[in-house]
Amino acid sequence: MTTALNRRLGAGLLHHASVHPGHVALTIGRRDHTYAETADTARRWAAALVETAPAGRPRRVAVFAQRNEVAYLGVAAALFAGAAFVPLNRKFPA
Repeated sequence: MTTALNRRLGAGLLHHASVHPGHVALTIGRRDHTYAETADTARRWAAALVETAPAGRPRRVAVFAQRNEVAYLGVAAALFAGAAFVPLNRKFPA
């Protein structure tokens, strides 16, 4: 079930990147990120995740970030790699 959900979430970003590549996908602080650049970065990160995973594809990816580009792009990269993402935060209990 998680894999099907991941594909749907990732597909939405890819769809918007192909239909509206120049539209703003994320605004963080004063910086706008377009769908095209968001999808491109997430694809590159996903490729790196797949290349470095022992089994060829990670099952889970921990995303250690707080409401910034790294967090959003890390989640998208995990989805593109076909993995579940696990959000981590330094404020979470051990």
